[in-house]
Amino acid sequence: MEKKSWNVRDQTEAILKDELEKCYKAIKKDNKLVTMAVSITDAQYYVEHKFRTMSRANTIELELLRRKVYETQS
Repeated sequence: MEKKSWNVRDQTEAILKDELEKCYKAIKKDNKLVTMAVSITDAQYYVEHKFRTMSRANTIELELLRRKVYETQS
């Protein structure tokens, strides 16, 4: 059986809001870890992880906005 990848449009609004909260917590955690990083490579890893998480949060926010706009137009 083929495993289906996670898609924003397939999720319910409640799941998206929960995932968005997790993303915001991860971003805050990464900010803290960057300041505590021992080496430059560790700090670079945390910064890259932060930007990947921010990208995911942005995608979720756009999907929630899209749903809100289409809901008001209907």
